[in-house]
Amino acid sequence: MSSYLQVPRGRLSQIMTAERQRWVRDRAVTALRHQIVQEVQAAGGVMIIDELCDALLATRTTALTEEPARRRLAGALVRAAYEAEQTLAEPHVCMRRAASTILIACTPDLAAYAERLGRLADQLAEEDPLPAPVRSFQRLYVEPQPESPPGCQPLTHERLLHLAAHASQKAAVSTRQELYPRGMSALRALRLGLGALTGLGLGTSDKDDNQLSPANVRQRIAARYPEAEPLPDPPLLDSLLQEVGLDLVWDEDAGVYRRPASQETTGSSMPQRHSTAASARRPTVTPYVAEARLFEERLQHAYRDGAFLVLSVRPSQLRRCEAELLHRFSLLRHSCDRLLLTQLHQQAARLRIDWQVVREADGAPPGSRDWNNLLRLVSMVVPAIEAELLAAPQPVLLVHPGLLARYGQMVVLERLRDQVGRRGVCPGLWVLVAADEQSELPLLDGQAIPLLTPGQRARVPQAWLENAHRAAGEAERR
Repeated sequence: MSSYLQVPRGRLSQIMTAERQRWVRDRAVTALRHQIVQEVQAAGGVMIIDELCDALLATRTTALTEEPARRRLAGALVRAAYEAEQTLAEPHVCMRRAASTILIACTPDLAAYAERLGRLADQLAEEDPLPAPVRSFQRLYVEPQPESPPGCQPLTHERLLHLAAHASQKAAVSTRQELYPRGMSALRALRLGLGALTGLGLGTSDKDDNQLSPANVRQRIAARYPEAEPLPDPPLLDSLLQEVGLDLVWDEDAGVYRRPASQETTGSSMPQRHSTAASARRPTVTPYVAEARLFEERLQHAYRDGAFLVLSVRPSQLRRCEAELLHRFSLLRHSCDRLLLTQLHQQAARLRIDWQVVREADGAPPGSRDWNNLLRLVSMVVPAIEAELLAAPQPVLLVHPGLLARYGQMVVLERLRDQVGRRGVCPGLWVLVAADEQSELPLLDGQAIPLLTPGQRARVPQAWLENAHRAAGEAERR
């Protein structure tokens, strides 16, 4: 810096010392210092300097209009506020230079912790296939976290993922909470983001909707993986779509992709061409099939990695889904109702409680003496149920979990969620629940199932239940 400014190093140090003393007496800088400390505390005790610049630009105005100039100004103000903070007897924040960024933290230990998270994020982003979001979170979560000083908010799961990515050299977070490498190839981004193309037409019989524009493809993929390599324009995009299994025809006049003529429900006189000759010989892979394939791939990863996963399906498809899961995967089926009732029978016998009394208590009004006695009895048997599930030697499919919500024991799922996949316990737990399509979150008796990340829940697609992915695969082999 001294050589860039053509100022001797000793003189530069004198200037900075004088400026710090001036800044610390400035009311505007004092307000800025307080804001920065509050931002860092609210973010779990550590942020990168770019995040602080973003926070500053979001809350304060400037006459500058060009983004590079605005960011330079924000960076200078953050640094001035930090330097002024360091003149205090007990500064509230400290700085650490990481491999590719600058960390501002409430303690040196938190800054070092963020740097370790960044290295882990780089390792996870390099894995192929990408680890499931829940597995990434678990890997980051087990990293020992130092104690935070008073005033710091705890790190949420979302903040943990983003902090790890920000502190890394080359990791980014997708909208599905995946850690992926920045600059990821366009082909890989397209393959991983095929599910984002579902709903753009191509699965309907309406001729006007039965099309896909290059802009829509690029927009959907870029929304999911914003820091991946951008998708190219046609005709380079043609070959990428072909390679990931979407056999589409480019309509030059309309500037859109369509399904091949053999797949159209109505004729078309418009000139069409296949992006490659091979596409005419293979069945079209529609987004409907792609959705089933992506869900199958997700289940395979969850089974292999040992994940806690809540699967929701329409009530009318519940039995069919259970049978398909047990057929496709080596899962140990457990009915939560059966486990709970069996343990209640045994506990009632040990305490010499007439089972008819237990049954009558189940119909008692909530808050009554009989109902509260039943809840106490349930709480006595819950540890045995947890122990049996955690001792399972293979991944478990847990069905009929509704009584946990009825008896106020949703915390059981929370404890299982935090234990599953660890060494020496159940290698995986999938909870199957019935839910209508309007419900965004999986619910039991109106209560949300406690989850850490969106990656711990999934709705079972109708396409997967109908084996669209397997049928398409058999057709391709023929």
